[in-house]
Amino acid sequence: MEHRRGSRRAAALLAAGTTAILVTTGLLAGSGVGSAEPAGEVTLNYTCSFPMIGDLPVSVTIKTDQPAEIPAGTFTPEIKIEAVSNAGKKATEGLRIVGGETLKGTARATSTATLPGAQGKQTVRVDTTIPDQPIPPEGNDLIVNATGSAPALRFDEPGTATLALTGLELEMTPLRADGTPTELGTFISACTPAPDQNPTLHSYTVTGAPVTPEKPEGVGNHPPLKQTYTCPFPLIGVQPLSVDISATLPNDIKVGEFTPRIDITAVADSGTKATQGLNLVGATQLEGTAQALALVSSPQGHLAVKTPTAIPLQPVPPVGQPLIVNAQGSAPSVVFDKEGTATVSVHDLVMTLTPLKADGTPTGLGTFTADCTLDAGQPNVLQTFNVTPAAPPVIPAGRAVR
Repeated sequence: MEHRRGSRRAAALLAAGTTAILVTTGLLAGSGVGSAEPAGEVTLNYTCSFPMIGDLPVSVTIKTDQPAEIPAGTFTPEIKIEAVSNAGKKATEGLRIVGGETLKGTARATSTATLPGAQGKQTVRVDTTIPDQPIPPEGNDLIVNATGSAPALRFDEPGTATLALTGLELEMTPLRADGTPTELGTFISACTPAPDQNPTLHSYTVTGAPVTPEKPEGVGNHPPLKQTYTCPFPLIGVQPLSVDISATLPNDIKVGEFTPRIDITAVADSGTKATQGLNLVGATQLEGTAQALALVSSPQGHLAVKTPTAIPLQPVPPVGQPLIVNAQGSAPSVVFDKEGTATVSVHDLVMTLTPLKADGTPTGLGTFTADCTLDAGQPNVLQTFNVTPAAPPVIPAGRAVR
């Protein structure tokens, strides 16, 4: 009887592990990987280590729609991914054995972008939340459909750019109907691409003449950062915009260590004319998105991304008061391969806004986009990192160093 219970528990661990990989890899695809052709399809294999069951091979089919060719200096489209995984009936059975009704967790995906010319190689890690999702009844395959997206990238020199998946870590928790964890608790599993396969998930041919990247101004700065922009708005024309940007990041980071995820909070002041214009068209609330051009510069090269932030639904103030817009977002963790000084700088800003009436319908303005230009002669560095030597390896007692 004890042997049967142990076998059932091992099956449950296997099922949970398989499910974790399938769910997470689907969402992981949203962290910036793609197929080798536009509107293409690729099957990727992974080897993951789990408690009790050891290494587990998993295969997932991923589809994307990214261009095979792009001009230098042009941002890629937002990287949208679809992934379909089938964990089979045993995964469902194993999770049901321990009373699992839903599953949630976190995926930490590591991807390396090899960029043309002096842009070099950049490695990022994206923390992706796996939302609480139901486990089907026994006898049914556990099929996981996942979608996701990643910030647009920019390549500044002609040549070939590639994205490769280089690592994956999972943190998974199966839950009972009452929301409490099952006897499996929360487990962490490290995963790597299976051997003898090309880890390249998408390749771009970058054409045209090279472009000069933005220049970080104010090296040595740390958050918060205050910037002023010039923005064109409907009805009221070109207006000044001030933005206060905050982020919590370490000042020192070792070579080979990831920074924390870069959580960003921005408060934008559009002034009283913006409020007046919105009230004129009957707007009582506002929502939208903002995309900032962020540049990561380091001794190993640079990476330009468009970092999206959400502008949640918020009220439009009365006439005479400034329009204050709050936005929140995050950028991936990064790792630096060389010692020296690295910076994250913030440049031009694009806001897409939808003013709404009291009944929730759009005003006559509909949805509009404001391409804001950073005013010259001001600092743009949000964070400066002092990249220090890597930590020395830990040598087990009694083992000589060769």
